[in-house]
Parts: sequence; C-alpha cells; structure tokens
Amino acid sequence: MTHHIAIIGAGASGRLLAANLGRLTAGRIRISLIEQADRIARGIAYAPVDRGHLLNTRVRNMSAYADAPDHFGE
Repeated sequence: MTHHIAIIGAGASGRLLAANLGRLTAGRIRISLIEQADRIARGIAYAPVDRGHLLNTRVRNMSAYADAPDHFGE
C-alpha cells in the first residue's frame, strides 16, 4: 500500500518538510503540497526580487538537511 501525505502550505516550512520526507522515505510515499497562493515559497523574506537584499543569517546555517550542513551553499 502506498501512503499519501498532504502538506497544507507550500512556504519554506512545507517545502522543507516535503523534501525531508522524500529523502527519508526514498520516494516510497506520495507527497502533495497544497497552497492557496499563486506562487509557492515566496514568503516575506524571499518575495522581493532585489539583488541588494542580504540574508539574515549565514549560508552555513541555512541547510535543508541536518546531515548536509553545506547543502544551501552548494
């Protein structure tokens, strides 16, 4: 039997949850992201398209995966 998980909200947390579930289950489950907005993962911090905006933390602290601390910067 294939399990299906629905994640409500496709912002950063929802997408990271989906990515980690996908990794941890090696694709053995079906994952759906449900989002009301037209664009996903564009919260307040990432919505503007201004190259002058700086990160509010170091890149090494932004990995999506606990076992790959350099993931975001690679």
